Amino acid sequence: MATARQYQSYEDLARDAGARLAVVQEQIQIQSAMAAGVPQSRLVRFASQEHAIAALRRGSVDAYASTALGNRTLISMPGMQDLVAIDHPARAETPLGAYTFAKSARDLVDAFDAKLRAYLGSPAHLELIRRYGFAAADIGPVLNRSRDERDE
Repeated sequence: MATARQYQSYEDLARDAGARLAVVQEQIQIQSAMAAGVPQSRLVRFASQEHAIAALRRGSVDAYASTALGNRTLISMPGMQDLVAIDHPARAETPLGAYTFAKSARDLVDAFDAKLRAYLGSPAHLELIRRYGFAAADIGPVLNRSRDERDE
């Protein structure tokens, strides 16, 4: 998300030696920005989204990294029209969710994985995610990566 300066990617921010990126502490966007070359010294960490947005609006930072859904939702709110959500293509390293099972529960893991694979990307799944503002394109890279890992 940005205001006056326009960035299309973390790499754009990395190339601009003066650009400061707001991030919320402990979120995956920190690792994504650093992987794209944004140095730690230009990551400005905030305790909450509200603090990061306030810093962006007052010009203390040049952009704010959040989820695509979070950004789209935020800019649709009254009074946020001065902000721009920038979608960028998902990367191969897009994080996947995870579940934890006991090491001894191999049969449960296999059954769970089979059901999850059957559900992900199904019409019922796509309908569910639409209700929360996601589009099929938002989960496509994750589905493809999950399928690739299954086929290995």
